[in-house]
Amino acid sequence: MIGARVAVPSDRRVVLLTGDGAWGYCLAEFETAARLNMDITVVVLNNKSLGWIAHIQARKEQPLSNYSDIDFAQVAQAMGGSGTRATTTDEFQEALGKALVGAGPRSSTCRARQPPRPYSRWAPWRRSATRTHEQSGL
Repeated sequence: MIGARVAVPSDRRVVLLTGDGAWGYCLAEFETAARLNMDITVVVLNNKSLGWIAHIQARKEQPLSNYSDIDFAQVAQAMGGSGTRATTTDEFQEALGKALVGAGPRSSTCRARQPPRPYSRWAPWRRSATRTHEQSGL
């Protein structure tokens, strides 16, 4: 996020779209952006889990990748930035609109549903990717 801000001219907008699990891993970077007053917008899709790990652990009785509903808007504010939290589409559109025109680091969080299991969707792709050259006719 900071690398993108430094790499582009200051008149260009930098927007990070991330999930809540990944955002939890890089919160320290948001604090640095706030301390340096960097103009960055972060959009957090919050489904209260580490999504890919949840899919892997779905066969377990008690997945260890789900967690409580963290208010990332308050976390952003505590780190010196601004933050909004949306629970409806209308609230999200309004929050995102404000975040895109503001100054300094901003976080806009919206609720997200757990996506369908990716492995069932990607299984045909995975099988075709493992074919040999002879099987594929190349």
